[in-house]
Amino acid sequence: MIDKQYFEQDLPELCRKLGDGLRFEVRLIDGDTIDVFRVDTVRNGYVLLTVLPAGGLDISGVARRMREGVDEVLLDRMAVPYSQISHVFLTPARDVLPPPSLSFKVPQLQDDCDSP
Repeated sequence: MIDKQYFEQDLPELCRKLGDGLRFEVRLIDGDTIDVFRVDTVRNGYVLLTVLPAGGLDISGVARRMREGVDEVLLDRMAVPYSQISHVFLTPARDVLPPPSLSFKVPQLQDDCDSP
């Protein structure tokens, strides 16, 4: 169950294990998805989040605008009751992931022309 303990203990531990550059997404029971910029406050019945505007900037756009000193980053704040959260996704940035180690074995084909 996603609750106060998850946001206070489990989530920070997962973030430490996965490292920097994570994409943090909360999916609600109605199917809506929220791109989270940061967790602001954890309460008994809800969590207060700073979120990216729906259909707006992605996390790299926010970071770029902050580096460039643009004041109008326009993040939203949202109180989300734990009872409305169905999933929390933490996705490492691509450059943090190890390269894939897929290999393929090409089967040897028999030459049917030599068969009687």
